[in-house]
Amino acid sequence: MKNKQRLIKFRGGVRIGAIVSTWPNGMLEIDSDKIVLKDIGLKRELIFLKGEIERIVVKKVFPYISYEVRFYSKNNEFNDYYSFGYWSFRFDKLLDALKSLGYGSLLRTK
Repeated sequence: MKNKQRLIKFRGGVRIGAIVSTWPNGMLEIDSDKIVLKDIGLKRELIFLKGEIERIVVKKVFPYISYEVRFYSKNNEFNDYYSFGYWSFRFDKLLDALKSLGYGSLLRTK
């Protein structure tokens, strides 16, 4: 029997390079092998393989409104940080997803 890959999706704001898109155009997809940031409106996506992620930094943007999750890569092609913004009242679900899929050791708070 084949193991089905677990994929968890969140919708929020996204920054890929210099371009920022707000909700509902940002999508974060997390599975045990990779994290995908998508800008649905501009049809852009960035794929971080698990082994290429240097660290994931959680930053309070507006503590009672939203948080930002910044992704830093070991891959030299990605020379900037990329981020996903999400609502504060649901943020625990995003952190739990990252931890449950094996990204907990990469998490840092700022």
